[in-house]
Amino acid sequence: MYAGRVYGVPTVGTMAHAFIMVRESEIEAFTDWATNMPHLGVFLVDTYDSEEGVKTAIKVCKANDIKLRGIRLDSGDVDYLSRKLRKMLDAAGYKETAIMASDSLSVPAIYQIYQVKEAPLNSFAVGGNYVARRQDMGGTTTAVMKTAQSDGRDLMKISNSPDKATLLGVQDILRYIEKGPDGPRYAGDTIIPYGLDVGEGRLSREIISIPRRSPNGLKPFPRGVEFYCPIVPIMRDGRHLLPEFQAQDARAVLQKARNRFFQSMSRLDPAHKAIISPRLYIAGVEAELVDQQTKRVRQHMLNAQRRRQQARFTHQNQQGD
Repeated sequence: MYAGRVYGVPTVGTMAHAFIMVRESEIEAFTDWATNMPHLGVFLVDTYDSEEGVKTAIKVCKANDIKLRGIRLDSGDVDYLSRKLRKMLDAAGYKETAIMASDSLSVPAIYQIYQVKEAPLNSFAVGGNYVARRQDMGGTTTAVMKTAQSDGRDLMKISNSPDKATLLGVQDILRYIEKGPDGPRYAGDTIIPYGLDVGEGRLSREIISIPRRSPNGLKPFPRGVEFYCPIVPIMRDGRHLLPEFQAQDARAVLQKARNRFFQSMSRLDPAHKAIISPRLYIAGVEAELVDQQTKRVRQHMLNAQRRRQQARFTHQNQQGD
């Protein structure tokens, strides 16, 4: 976008999830996009709810008299959603609007969705699988970066795909330490709300850790357990905080990273490092953070369902009259 603004390089594509999340509402974000990028009438609709996102895009395009060129899906069941959203777009008179799919796609996945299942998709975006073919190179690591807070508001990405959803607000991580046969060992991690008072070096309170993929697998860590926080701030207000970065000493940066890697590997239980059938090292989520997350998601889903039910029964009542 900077190159487009300064050097006149043509820009294409859609906004990021962060563009939507930092604003008070999806309709505010779409309106900003339509106002400033009317020639790029392609909207990312899955930040909160794909069906509601399409409705919002249609509403904004009509209000601003711009062409709805396309929508992008970046999570969920792309085959199912593309069919449902195609019907919505067609019914609203947007039969020429394209549907674009992304979300960890590969050539075999695209073939299955488009050629075999004949999903109504117009284009696909391939990212990690373009750089590293999973079957040949051992896989790629999915890393999702989303805005966690803006102007004091805690934010989250809601998705039907667990790997795409984010936790509410800014977090920190506790990494627990126990005595192993040959030195300190990692005993597990817990994601906690940033700023939660848990003591210094040893827990001052019990922490209940809940695995994201196994909510019934509660694991309490009692008061007094040794821990440290592996995440440290490296930038603030655009300035480097660590001396080696301030000095722009690449050798020191790489050496520090190398030392940290080997120390961390030495503290993992051998079962986690096994070549065949390794035991997963799972980070849980602090129980109160899980409760806050659940309430926020439930409220969002309830609001969306209320709008749908209201529209449904209003339509039926009008037909009855």
